[in-house]
Amino acid sequence: MDVFTACLKIGCRPVLTEFDLALGQKRGTVGGDRASVNMRELRSVTGDCAMRQIRIEAGNVVLMAELLDTPTADAIYRVLPIQSTARTWGQEIYFATPVKTALEGDARDVVEAGELAFWVEGSAIAIGFGPTPISKGDEIRLAARTNIWAKALTDVQTLGAVNPGDRITVDTAD
Repeated sequence: MDVFTACLKIGCRPVLTEFDLALGQKRGTVGGDRASVNMRELRSVTGDCAMRQIRIEAGNVVLMAELLDTPTADAIYRVLPIQSTARTWGQEIYFATPVKTALEGDARDVVEAGELAFWVEGSAIAIGFGPTPISKGDEIRLAARTNIWAKALTDVQTLGAVNPGDRITVDTAD
């Protein structure tokens, strides 16, 4: 696949430098047929591409996040925009999505503030920002093992202002 298709496949925009354009001309990829590259070559030669960012609006709160390179992040990104309704559980908000995905090998139930999780059994995004009813001490313990798929770029503590029933929209940050 060519650089542009490969970059779009992982959900981001190609970022080309003068070096990339010169390399493309050398390979005959600029202004002509595009040469094939694999994903590793895309990331090492072109310096990867712009990171995928999303915007979550929950009630009057706006949270920006950057997606990680995981199957769950890819699945969520493909279905954007998502419209849902907020639910709360202690200092966690969660909301239903149309996403169906498997539990990943590094899934866990204790998360750090700022990590966005996906609850596989509930097909829901979960964002913990403090203790939940089953936390031990100050930890953020979710109800089940979850896939970590994004990192917040803004303060998740603002989610304390979100009420059950608030409208939630998740979309690309562009």
